[in-house]
Amino acid sequence: MSDDESVMIIEDEEVVQPLPIISQKYRLIRELNRGAYGVVYLGIDITLNPPREIAVKAFDKNIQEFHSSAELEHHTLGVFNGHQGIVKLLDKVETPSLYCIVLERELIDLRKLAEQTKRNALTNRVILKVGYDVLNSLDYIHSKEYVHRDIKPANIMISSNLTANFQVKIIDLGLMFSLRGVTDFDREDLFFSNCHYSSGRMTSGRAAIPHDDAVMWYYSLLRLSGPMPFDQSSIASSLRDRLAFETDFNRFKINPCLLPVAEALMRRVGIYPDYQALRTALDTTVPDYRPSDSKTRLQVHVSADGSVQVE
Repeated sequence: MSDDESVMIIEDEEVVQPLPIISQKYRLIRELNRGAYGVVYLGIDITLNPPREIAVKAFDKNIQEFHSSAELEHHTLGVFNGHQGIVKLLDKVETPSLYCIVLERELIDLRKLAEQTKRNALTNRVILKVGYDVLNSLDYIHSKEYVHRDIKPANIMISSNLTANFQVKIIDLGLMFSLRGVTDFDREDLFFSNCHYSSGRMTSGRAAIPHDDAVMWYYSLLRLSGPMPFDQSSIASSLRDRLAFETDFNRFKINPCLLPVAEALMRRVGIYPDYQALRTALDTTVPDYRPSDSKTRLQVHVSADGSVQVE
């Protein structure tokens, strides 16, 4: 059997889905997610004892745009490999038809985590700790002269290592852009990754800068605290509200604990956000709670049914 042949997974005498065979080392279990450029599978490394769960992002090599995206993402993952707040690259596998990136398997993304709660929202303390850790990772990404361009709850995950000191990981580096050599930071660029989380500046046609990553980070925190305060009925209405928010956020009803963060972010707009002002805002918004304290950690609990709670 060749490396890119497929096997059929049978359950209850029904075909569920075909899974590609990518190597003798990794076995794919099921599809986790399907994006614009590739498919993410849950897999296992069968050479380890016990086998280790992995995530495999597979791209169709026969489509040049997908192949180029895969090579770019693999390169970018290599640049940031080893940082505790960014998903870890484990391997690369190529078959005649697929380009596969093998990644550390994480536990759950924050969108799904919020959806598991009764209020469809996380507690303020969890939001502030998540915000603090992701901000530190963004600061590192920006220090390497990259912008992520797709920060949103679905691209922020809780680590599968429940004993790790750093338990929040940024994933999906495929849309990252290098700023090296860029001199025009106000140039036109019609790319924007997600109309609900992209900054108003990006959605109105400007190229992403580090401050836009920070705005997307802030919008992600808003979403984790409850419904977004913007009209989401259309791209135009969402853009209108986000541009208004970025000009005068006091007009909108938002979680009070995130008001100091909005103040620190929106009052100083430049190429780079004021990371220290944002850290201070996160540290002072809830009395007697400092997400910067090394003793402040997320407590992650996995139930027998697989549901995850974080506090």
